Amino acid sequence: MGVLCNSPIHEKFQALVMTLLHFKTYVPNVSDKIRDFCIDNTGVTHEIVEALLANPDKEMINEESCYVHCVLIETGFLAENGEINIKQFEHLKGNKFSDIDLNCLKSIQVLEHCNETMLLRTCNA
Repeated sequence: MGVLCNSPIHEKFQALVMTLLHFKTYVPNVSDKIRDFCIDNTGVTHEIVEALLANPDKEMINEESCYVHCVLIETGFLAENGEINIKQFEHLKGNKFSDIDLNCLKSIQVLEHCNETMLLRTCNA
């Protein structure tokens, strides 16, 4: 389920993606449909998701990383195989966030496992 770059849902996920790139950024609640899907798929609890929303600065545990990985797939920032959708990140860079290092994202290319999600934080220019 990809998300169009100009959709309201896309705007909600800009902060989520930036959380992966920065340590101190607000994490919004995602749509109930995506949230419930990713909770069911990853086995995290609502409490774990709420804790992540309350404290996005913290180092993510595996369950949280898997939840965020799922959200990134469902919003089109990652393909089903974990390939990074550079075009989605380019839209972020073009809108508000000029500190995304697209070359860094290109060097990572794929996040096959959810425990690799934190690698996105290294792409903060």
